[in-house]
Amino acid sequence: MKFNITSKVLFFIIPLLILLVPPSDSNAEESVKFSCSAQIAEAFGKDVLKIVKEKTGLEIDLKVVSSGVALNRLENGFADIAAITEPLSYEMLEKGYVSIPFCKDPMVVIANSEVKADNLKKSEVKDIFSGSINNWKNINGQDLSVKKVIPCEKTGAYKNFERLFMGMRPVKYDFMTYSSVTSISGVKAMGGAVSFISHGAASKAEGIKILKIDGNLPSSDKYEYFQTFTFVTKGKPENRSKEIIDIALSDNGQKLMQEKGMIPILP
Repeated sequence: MKFNITSKVLFFIIPLLILLVPPSDSNAEESVKFSCSAQIAEAFGKDVLKIVKEKTGLEIDLKVVSSGVALNRLENGFADIAAITEPLSYEMLEKGYVSIPFCKDPMVVIANSEVKADNLKKSEVKDIFSGSINNWKNINGQDLSVKKVIPCEKTGAYKNFERLFMGMRPVKYDFMTYSSVTSISGVKAMGGAVSFISHGAASKAEGIKILKIDGNLPSSDKYEYFQTFTFVTKGKPENRSKEIIDIALSDNGQKLMQEKGMIPILP
């Protein structure tokens, strides 16, 4: 009888002890949860994380999401570090979150390669995305319908475009994509299509063209439209998160940025 009681007690206690044992330190030290804006992942993040893996052996659990979702994942413990394209709110700064800007990337207007226009005035960008211009003939004489492809309102790309180009006027569209980067594929697939995205994400894409704004390419000193890419951590970055940031700001990281027309921001 005693044997049976002991057996039953052990049956319940042993699993409980297993649950209470903390995970191995070695596993914790060799992986990091990284939530990253789609624009940053495409422009820079995936490449720099390869360097991180080569130099440190860290396993990176990368989640590519919108900037808002990346912050939400960080706040709720699903990420150790986030990379976003929006300014960090005062509320989050008050909570102890730390913002580390690491580069400026031009916000560009892209069009399908069939579009003959190479340059738009800022006023024409506004007119296109407010719905006032619906045919390219109103700009350059080419009789081709304008198809406006935009990322959804929750993305950093949408919010930054609305601020930089539209003066916070509503953005009208024909097609909306879930991800900011998916808009590149939409523009490539449709004649007459136009959209907006970070220069780093679009610089190597085929089947599209990057338009001048008021006669200026993104590489010009006179170009005025930039997004700021930022790392965010809960408290001062340490250990694995700090390794990612340090490598991103290293000579190799800066070279990756510059190759895609991005401007590093050094501490």
